[in-house]
Amino acid sequence: MRLAVVGYGKMGEALAKAFWESSAVSEILAYDILKERLKAAEKAGFRATRSLKGAVEKAEVVLLSVKPNNVPEVSDEWKGGGKLLLSIVAGYTTSLLGKYFPEARIIRAMPNINVVSKAAFVALCRGPRATDEDLNTAVKLFSSAGEVEVVDEKLMDAITAVSGSGPAIAAYLIDAVASAGVYLGIPRPLAEKIARVLFLGTAKTLSKMRTENLIWSVATPGGTTVEALMVLEKEGVKGKIMESLKAAAEKSRRLATSK
Repeated sequence: MRLAVVGYGKMGEALAKAFWESSAVSEILAYDILKERLKAAEKAGFRATRSLKGAVEKAEVVLLSVKPNNVPEVSDEWKGGGKLLLSIVAGYTTSLLGKYFPEARIIRAMPNINVVSKAAFVALCRGPRATDEDLNTAVKLFSSAGEVEVVDEKLMDAITAVSGSGPAIAAYLIDAVASAGVYLGIPRPLAEKIARVLFLGTAKTLSKMRTENLIWSVATPGGTTVEALMVLEKEGVKGKIMESLKAAAEKSRRLATSK
């Protein structure tokens, strides 16, 4: 399978490498308007080109990983006809993408930054022209970057917030825990290591039990953990996190309706 990556930014690069290492593709053609990104593609062993038309025409599958405001420009040069188009462009629904690429078989994907460690959550939904075989191809490719779930498109704005923005929220919380460690006298490098291992270990443990069960397994009556949880509840931390992700989901919806 020959794949064209249109937009070789951080996500395009990470996905291209994951797809390549899975042996799911036989050749990758990378297109970008920036010379340094094309050099990065060549360094990774991919064919770099400044011809969007050439990359798309030679490919069987196209990964669209440009910024939302660049989609119209790509559409103007698109010569891919009815090829399989995998889009990770934020805010662009399959319906909206269909207006720019009317003949393409469209699969919309929402990965997150964790593709760089092949530990991403990737949500997929398909447009009306995409076939079962197209969806299977997308699942196979994106599975090389993490866990894949096929979802109803109406969930994509929420998933964009929870999964797409989620790593930044998680990193923010990890940094807060590490900073608390420093405040309590732990050297910064050690505090950061403790925080990383803490969140990684907790995520693994949560594959075996529900969140509330873990919380109350640690929070013994009258203990230190209950004291900490009481502060978080008093300050409404859970509600603030929920509000922040709600704002992210609303932003995703506005991106779609502003086109």
